Amino acid sequence: MWCARIGFEFPFEVKIAETGVLSRFFLRNKDSRIYLTIQSGRGTTATVIVPEEDRPKDIYRDWTMTKGVYEGVGEVEIRRVCVSAAPTFIEEIREIVGFTVIYVSFLLEGEPPPALDDATQAFLTDWGLTHVRQFIEAYRLVCNQVDVFIPSKEDSSVIRVEIAEKFSETGDELIGEFRGVSRIFNVPAHASNPPNKAPLPESLRLELARRLRAGEQLHVSDSLQLEAMELSRIHGDHRLAMVTMGTGFETYIQWRIAEEFRARGITHYPPDQTESLDNQIPTKNVKPLLDKYAKYLAGAPVDTSSEYNTWNLKAYTPRNDIVHRGRMDITEADVIVAVNAINDFRVYLDNKLTAARPPPSALRRRLLGQ
Repeated sequence: MWCARIGFEFPFEVKIAETGVLSRFFLRNKDSRIYLTIQSGRGTTATVIVPEEDRPKDIYRDWTMTKGVYEGVGEVEIRRVCVSAAPTFIEEIREIVGFTVIYVSFLLEGEPPPALDDATQAFLTDWGLTHVRQFIEAYRLVCNQVDVFIPSKEDSSVIRVEIAEKFSETGDELIGEFRGVSRIFNVPAHASNPPNKAPLPESLRLELARRLRAGEQLHVSDSLQLEAMELSRIHGDHRLAMVTMGTGFETYIQWRIAEEFRARGITHYPPDQTESLDNQIPTKNVKPLLDKYAKYLAGAPVDTSSEYNTWNLKAYTPRNDIVHRGRMDITEADVIVAVNAINDFRVYLDNKLTAARPPPSALRRRLLGQ
């Protein structure tokens, strides 16, 4: 039997003990015994807009301070900005940031290999990250500190892989003679707003200008989808992203079907239904909306297309698996596939409903009851 230890460094503060003090936890996962060591601290990052040697002399400048108030801590400095009377105005920004180093140690059967290949190191890193995420989920729930996000591998600025053949277990601690195998540097780690973005292509610039000229407001379904993508890409919460996307799609379907009925001047369906569609549609789930209302409006079933099948398999089913079965293994790649499936199905539905709309003369006769 041998021991592996994986170290991660994350850009958030998990404050369990005083700064610089190690905290140790024992975590049981089925038949595995996992040991965690957590140490948090604070540091400073600087964004230098004007290098000090290039700053004009004999011009008034000052450092302004921003503070935040936190429960149990009080007022804490979080940012300093160097401002001057020069045309540039802001010359430097210093952010007071928290960070946390987490080591995950676990035992493995057999003899340690003489050298760890890339595949084994990747396996050990993923296994360690699984237990880091389990710890962070419990920490968020117990402490209600949601500024500590569920991390991905890209969120760690440094990943260390170490192994030991000689070790001992004592309480919540595993002590061993560890030797380093590899260090992976990822600086900056998973930047939420990366520099050097590519310019917008002409088609997107025209679409942006069109929306602004038309004064179009973001529909709640689009807002929910953007929030879902942010949850996945920035915060690494892929499960909640999938659920939020499903909610956004349901919101879209309700709105789109209601709008189509209004465009056709239909207030009740079936015609002998006493309750108006405005009251019926908000109470329906996605499948009844598609099977009954969308089918009627499109003049044909909408659940036989490839777009429907892909949406059902890649977006609707995973969302239900999370909500009703507690599915956990959702990745960022799953979210991207689901987004594309939803968007493709939306385009398909919109085209089908619009194409099946009666021509103006027929619609007018229907509205007049002729």
